[in-house]
Amino acid sequence: MLIAFYLRQHFGYFLLSTAFLIVHIFTLIGWWMQRRNTVELFERGLASRRFSLSWADIKSAEFTTDRSLLITKHDGETVTLGRSLSHLDQINDIIQSRIEPSHL
Repeated sequence: MLIAFYLRQHFGYFLLSTAFLIVHIFTLIGWWMQRRNTVELFERGLASRRFSLSWADIKSAEFTTDRSLLITKHDGETVTLGRSLSHLDQINDIIQSRIEPSHL
């Protein structure tokens, strides 16, 4: 659009290029913010930027109707992993394999 503005000298092309630039900047900010949403699996538990759980603290893990992963702790507190995270099925499988059978 900036090239079209340069060639045709019409102010509408400048407005369009500015609008595209603003949309592009917001898209890049959204991608950057989404990259920070990760779950790290460790030998003794899992962690995110908002929480940290040991395997012994987890009572159950199940998918909700909107495909988020709901993790319930033994004290009744719940943690939700949003569906925007990739590989939620694999995370659920790992949690299910790590939950101690005596706590079910």
